[in-house]
Amino acid sequence: MLQIEDMNIAWCIAEAKAQEKDQLHPEFSRFMAATALHLETMQKNVAMLRAALVGMVGSDDDDALRQMEAAIRLLPAPDSDKAVTINAIHALLATGGKNES
Repeated sequence: MLQIEDMNIAWCIAEAKAQEKDQLHPEFSRFMAATALHLETMQKNVAMLRAALVGMVGSDDDDALRQMEAAIRLLPAPDSDKAVTINAIHALLATGGKNES
C-alpha cells in the first residue's frame, strides 16, 4: 500500500493526467481526500487562532492594526512587553486582515 510519504510530484502529475482519462489510481483518490481533510482542519485552526488574536488585539482591520502597532511602539514600556502585541498584529496582517471602508 502506498503511504503519503511515497507520493511525489511526478507521480501526482501522472495520476492527474490519468484522471483525465478516467483511470485514477485509488490510492491517489485517498491521498487527495486526506489532503483535503488536512487542509480543512488547518483552515479551521487558523480561523480559531485569528479569532483569539482579534479578541486580544481588538481589530482585524489592516489600517487599524497598523495604527495600533505605531502607537504601541511609542508607549513607554519595555520592548519585550510590546513585542507580544506587535507579534499578534503581524500575525493578523499576515493571515488576512481586512480593510473596513
